[in-house]
Amino acid sequence: MSVYEALKLALEFATFIIVLLTYIGNNKK
Repeated sequence: MSVYEALKLALEFATFIIVLLTYIGNNKK
């Protein structure tokens, strides 16, 4: 795995986590 692929994978994972947390946070209201 190249460094670029690793960074891209990490970015996609981080984006998924942020969206998930935002979704959960909005449902708690």
